[in-house]
Amino acid sequence: MTVLGGVARSGNDHLVLVPTILARQNVRNTPELNSRSSADVSFGASDSRSIASNGRWLVAIDARIDNPEELADAVGGNQIHPAGVADLLLAAWTKWKDACLERILGDFAVAVFDYQDRSLFLARDATGQRPLFYKIAGRATAFASMPSGLASIFNASSPNLSMLARHQANLLHIDNQTFFTGIERVMPGEVVR
Repeated sequence: MTVLGGVARSGNDHLVLVPTILARQNVRNTPELNSRSSADVSFGASDSRSIASNGRWLVAIDARIDNPEELADAVGGNQIHPAGVADLLLAAWTKWKDACLERILGDFAVAVFDYQDRSLFLARDATGQRPLFYKIAGRATAFASMPSGLASIFNASSPNLSMLARHQANLLHIDNQTFFTGIERVMPGEVVR
């Protein structure tokens, strides 16, 4: 699993928050660590091939894509670096925007920031095999592969007692709540804007 983390629209705080988000998910500064930042956004990942940008879009992805050749051919195959899953997502997103997610066969969790309209998209595949969580504070949104990455940023999150009670009662988790107040999960097959 590639660990993702990012912050959009939080002033300059995002430059220091992303390393904290990754560290809280037990990702340390390794040779594979990759991050991209601008005035509005910062993304980080534990794998250097999981982030790509083209000036309009910034993408981060944790995925196992089962049809990379088919996707690459559909977006102009010879322009895509074969080892870069983020490059493939970026090309597909540029061509089809969020409709590209329907064309991906496999497990994925993605974050896409649009520099032009300053919007953030978070999405997971229909089976939800790759986790993705988010936290909103004012105009800022942070995301991470694990909720532990978000628990202490912006305002510290307290335990979500109703979720803990449901878990202890062995009841199904059918909504986007987590064990932390203020942290929500992207549901399987969901696109959060």
